[in-house]
Amino acid sequence: MTFSRYNHAILFVSFLFLFPQETMANNESMELSIPSGVLKVDPSGAVSLTSTNPAGMKFETAPGELWAIALAPGGNAHKLGHHIGFSSSGMKPRLEKTNGGVRLVYDRLRHGKQEWNIRVEVDIAAVEDEFRFSAIITNNEKDWTVCWIRLPVLNRIRGDKDDSRRSVLWPSGLGQKFTSEQFGPSRSFGYPSGYSMQWIAISGQGMGLYVGCHDRQDSMKNFKLINRKKHFEFSLMHELYCLPGQTAKMPATVVMPFEGTWHKAARRYRRWVDTWMPIAKKPDWLRKSSGWMLCIMK
Repeated sequence: MTFSRYNHAILFVSFLFLFPQETMANNESMELSIPSGVLKVDPSGAVSLTSTNPAGMKFETAPGELWAIALAPGGNAHKLGHHIGFSSSGMKPRLEKTNGGVRLVYDRLRHGKQEWNIRVEVDIAAVEDEFRFSAIITNNEKDWTVCWIRLPVLNRIRGDKDDSRRSVLWPSGLGQKFTSEQFGPSRSFGYPSGYSMQWIAISGQGMGLYVGCHDRQDSMKNFKLINRKKHFEFSLMHELYCLPGQTAKMPATVVMPFEGTWHKAARRYRRWVDTWMPIAKKPDWLRKSSGWMLCIMK
């Protein structure tokens, strides 16, 4: 049986209706909802969080501020030239719908008059009561290396009440809690060297924001929080070293607004850790054995 051109056209149009394209219109924004808030993703790349509770935490990231990247000439991670760091400013993404979220696609990178054949895909998803940010970098350049990517960058983190009375939870040792005044203008830490966990939280006035990187590989990263007194600014830098011809995947960063005390943030990180690091059970022989502690015999 043969088909005419007319029949082929009918089948093609029917296919489009049955399987619509996932790419969104250039002027269409998208909203991702969880019980505690709505995350709006603008076609320009701007992202903003609005809380369902008027007193809840919120943030705003302007176009071109959601992520930044650093490139260096050379294909050997130990012999790279001077790196060039820049934000996504001036690069408008293509938005695509995904299962439970949205993908921002940057087919090529541009900075000033330079352009690189490097693709960045930023995925944002709403999962239960949290948002997850991740990325895939495809380096199609022959003599450039992607050194790091800073994602997410969250600006103007604040609540409706006095933010000077909020506390910051910091994973130094077994954990520290700072008032806004004690925290100072800014702090940062590298992981896994020197710090015990991959999360921070801003908490107070019965509201808070948890930001944690759920990375089983314990890859190198740097957390930074700036205290602007009336609001905070957060960023997370991942050291990738994606060489020419390689593809690098950034682990998910969880952003969870919550109501209650900082304990909710701690329990969220603990819940993730419990999925892969069970607490060792004490063997019976050890529990029943005798022992000496702080005994001095003369």
